[in-house]
Amino acid sequence: MKQRDLDFEMTKVDYLDNANVSEFVKYLAKLIKGGDFEHHYQIQPGPRNAAWIEYNDGSPHWRCDNLNSATNQYFWAGRGFEDNNQRLRSLSEKLKKAVDGGDPKRVLCTCIEICEWGGTPAGALTITKSYCNEYLIESLKNALAALTPKDRDGPNLVGFNKEGEFIINATYTKIYSLLSESPFIIYDSRVAAALGLLVKKHWLAKRENNEPLPDCLKFVCLDGRAENAVRCASDPEHGISFKKAQTHTHALWNMRANWIIEKALDEAGAEGGNTIARMREVESALFMIGYSV
Repeated sequence: MKQRDLDFEMTKVDYLDNANVSEFVKYLAKLIKGGDFEHHYQIQPGPRNAAWIEYNDGSPHWRCDNLNSATNQYFWAGRGFEDNNQRLRSLSEKLKKAVDGGDPKRVLCTCIEICEWGGTPAGALTITKSYCNEYLIESLKNALAALTPKDRDGPNLVGFNKEGEFIINATYTKIYSLLSESPFIIYDSRVAAALGLLVKKHWLAKRENNEPLPDCLKFVCLDGRAENAVRCASDPEHGISFKKAQTHTHALWNMRANWIIEKALDEAGAEGGNTIARMREVESALFMIGYSV
């Protein structure tokens, strides 16, 4: 069996037991507990970001000192973290109720609402096709099951290959996240970029003799829509490279991001709400950091 196949079939337990992964989890746990993490960038001017700049005290210069300060500065769809979090909880409840009730029309309508909230209205086309072909609920449930295997079960992501029946992209990662009963992060271009940045800072601080970044920490990056914003933390000068996501690798790294952040939250002993709620806070911090890395 090829190494790549072994890599894709690694269980949650085996992946988190990897020494390099375990060290990164400890690093992330420290950040969750309030450890320093400084980052800054310029918000690109224009109508699209005018409300964000106004929310940022009228300044296009954004910066954070740690994950908590990034969460506190969260801004999306004209609102801050608490308003958006309440909106996501409402959408999650509606989606789960519609799926559990076997109501494909209500599932479709809720998924379209999620697209609108997430700024990905084009994603509604694929969802509508699934609805018209009468397999929307089944495909969502089966894809989510594949993305959330039991701790000691090897994941089966064959359905996310190019010819597979499942879809994952900026739209669907939001839907799976809101449908999931287990911790599941929205793995979009900004979150992916931030995870790559965290890995890079962690690895450059600890590596010896210019050791290459191990494959187990090479989060894939995704293309973003913001002009002049860097959404990939690759650093050729220091031998660090993050590949662009394909369907199957997006699925793999979304799953691994879930595992890593859930474990880091556990090690941090984070208080205040359940793990899913706490993961949403980490996700919001990563989303803000990942605007440009």
